[in-house]
Amino acid sequence: MIRWMKAIAGALGRALAAATGRRDGAGGKVADLSRHRRRRRLAAAFAAPAGTEPDRGSGRCSRCRKEARRLTFYVDEAGRPAGFCKDCEVHAKRRGLLPL
Repeated sequence: MIRWMKAIAGALGRALAAATGRRDGAGGKVADLSRHRRRRRLAAAFAAPAGTEPDRGSGRCSRCRKEARRLTFYVDEAGRPAGFCKDCEVHAKRRGLLPL
């Protein structure tokens, strides 16, 4: 009778461990890091090569579309970021846009 109960308890314990995703039966505060490692590997695979940092301050003005070396970014009425050159900053302030 006791041997039979031990067998059922062991099978139940293995089934619960498999259902919770624990492979080695580790208990307590052990965190599974396999998902984290997989995400880090994927992020590294799609990252830009080292030494090729994008130039964050240059681009085209959102209002006049001229190429500008330095843009000041604001949030427009729709909540989207908009970059303004030095000449068009007056229009952004007049519209009451919030700077980022």
